[in-house]
Amino acid sequence: MLSDTNFPGQQEDERILYVIRPHMTAPVIVLLKILAAVFVFTLCIWFLPKLSVVMDMQRQVQIILGIILTGVLYAWYRFSSSTISYITDRRLIRFDSRPPLSKRRRALFWTEVAKAKAFSENSFLRLLKVGSIELRAKVNSEENVIVENVYYFDDLVNYIDKLLHLTHANPLELKEVKPFVLKPTGQRY
Repeated sequence: MLSDTNFPGQQEDERILYVIRPHMTAPVIVLLKILAAVFVFTLCIWFLPKLSVVMDMQRQVQIILGIILTGVLYAWYRFSSSTISYITDRRLIRFDSRPPLSKRRRALFWTEVAKAKAFSENSFLRLLKVGSIELRAKVNSEENVIVENVYYFDDLVNYIDKLLHLTHANPLELKEVKPFVLKPTGQRY
């Protein structure tokens, strides 16, 4: 399990400024999408006469339960993994551990970042202040890093923009940057 104070591959004197973990609404939203798909599929089975004649009620229930079980297993696979990202004074590094054995690590140094972008999938998530952060690499678009389900994503991108500016304008000031505090704007420090 990764901690909030250090991570594998941390460089000497590298300070962790913020630890990003997925917001708690992420698995709930995936499960709601799965249940909506099962509901639509159920309506199709019951209201299409050809399928209703061919399949008896017991078979329909078995299919629906199979779809629900598959959806729950997919949600477990997606969110039981430990996804954690670190913002440091030198880079953003993201760890995705997927069951059973694979582990992905993605890092992008501030000197390699062209721009930071924040976006939300829909207005409901925007109201909850949950969205995604994308760091675009200067050289190759395949090197972009996207961190999903970030709480206060707009404020965090502004903080990252500050880090990017300091990296290019005055790198010595990065050592004095305060860590990001997860509170509403105006109540952070």
